[in-house]
Amino acid sequence: MKKTFIQLIDDHKIWNLDLEDLIYAKSDRNYTHFYLVNGKTKTIVISLNKVMTEINRFFSSTVSNFKRVGRFYIVNLAYIDILDLAKQQIILKDFVKSTLHCSRESLRELSFELQNRKKNIILKQMRIFYEITADSFDELSDKILEIDGVDCVDLDLPSGRKWAIENLEAPLGGIPEMFAWAETTPKRKCKESNYRFGNMKLLTKYTATDGLKQLQPEDDAATCILGKKWRTPTVEDFKELIECCEWQWCVWGIYHGCLVTGKNGNSIFLHAGGCNNGSMGFRDESQGSYWTSSLSEEDESQAYRCCFSDGLDDDEDVFFLDEIAERCSGMYIRPVTD
Repeated sequence: MKKTFIQLIDDHKIWNLDLEDLIYAKSDRNYTHFYLVNGKTKTIVISLNKVMTEINRFFSSTVSNFKRVGRFYIVNLAYIDILDLAKQQIILKDFVKSTLHCSRESLRELSFELQNRKKNIILKQMRIFYEITADSFDELSDKILEIDGVDCVDLDLPSGRKWAIENLEAPLGGIPEMFAWAETTPKRKCKESNYRFGNMKLLTKYTATDGLKQLQPEDDAATCILGKKWRTPTVEDFKELIECCEWQWCVWGIYHGCLVTGKNGNSIFLHAGGCNNGSMGFRDESQGSYWTSSLSEEDESQAYRCCFSDGLDDDEDVFFLDEIAERCSGMYIRPVTD
């Protein structure tokens, strides 16, 4: 069996540290505290620099599971559960029950390291919150376009379609509004009893009777609010966005969501926030839901949506969920233009 220990010298005494037992090490002036898998802590007189040197020597020919994080920590990447740049902390897995507070810059460096190594098996189930450091939408893209007074971005999509930089009815610095499908104004409470086109069992439009499968301009909130050049995206529009852009779960200020980047380097930010399902809103920061303009092919009481989450239960950074929801539910709308 291959040896996994390194030798550390404390007051002329040699301590064999098994690296498989080490969760993290913390510097305390001339001392270093070692936190081990068995719940015990070992403290010896040695600098964190010397510990890292010995670890690097051990892993000289292979990729190390250990990373120096700022001035005070060496962390075993296998035990990281959440890297939260917004709160400047590393949260270790439940059975460890530890939170490490680090500088923003050291966490940003760690996030880049994890991103570059995301295919490594030890990182597959890790929640990584990347941070957008831009101060405004202008910094997400080389050029912001304006079409009929609406700021938008060219993501170099095959269709040539442009996406608005903000959700429909997004107050400056506030939470965007949500709309029921085929309604042209947002509501505080989106539910079946106040749906514009009746209840889900007896609908008055977009049914088998009229045969309509796509939102008409008079029922498209994006068109009604922004003008005839703008509309709610179709299922195909979102498929193109998913297939042709890189999606990265992140935080931007106080908001969670996805940074969607085109091949030309331009980006848009899609807010997470769950959906409005009858109350003031189900504000779920681990999930984003956006309406398409497309009615479900199988159930006229439902319409297609683009729904994504932080990938906690999947091997990817972003996980796309089921694609239909009841029309009376409230969701975000991100306008597009041809």
